[in-house]
Amino acid sequence: MVIPTDTVYGVAARLDRPRAIDKIFKLKGRPRSKPLPILVPDIKTARTLGELDKEALELAMRSWPGAVTIVVRTTEDVPDIGGDGTTVGLRIPNHPFTLELLRDCGPLVATSANPSGNPTGAVLQEVLLDLGNGPGIYVDGGTLDSPPSRVISMLGEPRILR
Repeated sequence: MVIPTDTVYGVAARLDRPRAIDKIFKLKGRPRSKPLPILVPDIKTARTLGELDKEALELAMRSWPGAVTIVVRTTEDVPDIGGDGTTVGLRIPNHPFTLELLRDCGPLVATSANPSGNPTGAVLQEVLLDLGNGPGIYVDGGTLDSPPSRVISMLGEPRILR
């Protein structure tokens, strides 16, 4: 499914739907070596999926909800989201629809709704042209043209990855 976030449109799937997660990699042409980030409804849920030490927790409390993805070590509760399975990017988006969806459905893997390496469309029609009927469900959130989230690694010394 394609959903609005506080930054750009995202293509998303539930964590307990491995075929849907695989479909995201195929739709985007994204290599499985590049893990998918996870959107969560709250810090409590984030802590079930990632090991948030004191520094990561402080960053999360300052930054969420908002356009910051925090990369930490995974817990055992994270299914195959790509990569080597040891790290996860977590974020609480600041979008009312998406937050409500996360509260109702639980965490979602979600990444920008565009072919890998291409810009994300600012309006749903552009995303539909890029991804076609592959996602199945599209939610119109109007024009979304904010920059993608900042990605901060909390593995060792904190550093901005994007």
